[in-house]
Amino acid sequence: MKECWKTLWKLRILHILFFLAALFCGTYLLDGAPPWGKAAVVETTAETVARLPSPQETSEASADGAAYYAESRIRRLQAQSRRQALLREQMQAEDAPAALQESAASELRVLALAVEQEAALEDLLLAKGFSQALVWISAGRVSIVLEAAELDAERARQAAELAAAQLEIDEAAIVIIPRGGGRER
Repeated sequence: MKECWKTLWKLRILHILFFLAALFCGTYLLDGAPPWGKAAVVETTAETVARLPSPQETSEASADGAAYYAESRIRRLQAQSRRQALLREQMQAEDAPAALQESAASELRVLALAVEQEAALEDLLLAKGFSQALVWISAGRVSIVLEAAELDAERARQAAELAAAQLEIDEAAIVIIPRGGGRER
């Protein structure tokens, strides 16, 4: 159990560092080439993904399902890193049309914002008393995974209201998914 919490804290720190790196790199890329050169941005992202532990390395089973959340966060972070690397390549391609580069820059900003919002909402849900929370934001929709054992109609409503207020979206765009049984809200 202690190892599981260590892993979760390491993942949280990686998540924050990844967001800060994405924000820093994205800012420089929007204004031109970063000071350390174009190729270094993609290499840094690839190195970050390579250093992440695999889901199998973190899958020590635990009674509260913490391994599920740790594995899901790793997969989400890896997918976001790959997407950011692809967008950066599109932005840096000298033969790419300006419209494609602008589109990639815009999508990179949206992705960076989603990463920040996912982490912030997960932290707020934990502060609200949920033992675990996992948030995905995509195309104006929000999916939140919470433990079914601690989820009743009132708690699901609280989580949806918190997400709607934090993200300034309609509650109809929020899906609460109970993990370990129960029904989807």
